[in-house]
Amino acid sequence: MPVYASAAIFALYGWIFPLLDVRHLLMAASLSVIVYFVSGKFFKGTVIAVPETYRTGDTSVDAQLKASQDALLSLREANEMIHEPAVSAKIDRMEAAGEKILEAVVAKIDRAGQVRRFMNYYLPASAKLLNQYKDLVSGNVSGENVAKAKKNIENSLDMIASAFEKQLDNLYKDEQLDISTDIEVLEKMMAGDGLIQGKGEMRPGI
Repeated sequence: MPVYASAAIFALYGWIFPLLDVRHLLMAASLSVIVYFVSGKFFKGTVIAVPETYRTGDTSVDAQLKASQDALLSLREANEMIHEPAVSAKIDRMEAAGEKILEAVVAKIDRAGQVRRFMNYYLPASAKLLNQYKDLVSGNVSGENVAKAKKNIENSLDMIASAFEKQLDNLYKDEQLDISTDIEVLEKMMAGDGLIQGKGEMRPGI
């Protein structure tokens, strides 16, 4: 809008006064700049959040990540059209878990195999389901079948959100086992060196 307003002032001034005259040309330009900054205070514009692109360097994995990112974006767009707080909260859980899963794959590419079905089926199928729900809500259509379809989707969202969160938790199962093993080895070595007595108990004076 500031650009349009300043352009309109410039054109209006040129319609009234001859812009071939340098003085009028400078005046038109000055007025346009002033209008641009003044109108900018009233028309702030819209900030568009550009989603982060997930990349690992592996062409195949990156293609899966891109498709999953598009599905998450579809979830977000559907969520913006849904004004039912309980439903929106479950979609928020799905989005949060989905984003963390993609971030986990980027951090450790070996995890891609663990979430292949999630990326190739669970996530896009869930996005499709939410888009169907969005269409039902925004279509201003009523009836028994429509109400039943909406209710079925609503009832499934908690299950889907929980499954997404479980999938995320499963990605760290190996890390948990590795940590437990490292702690056990460390404890045995410390006990062998006489630094601890029993499980985690420090020797007096140490």
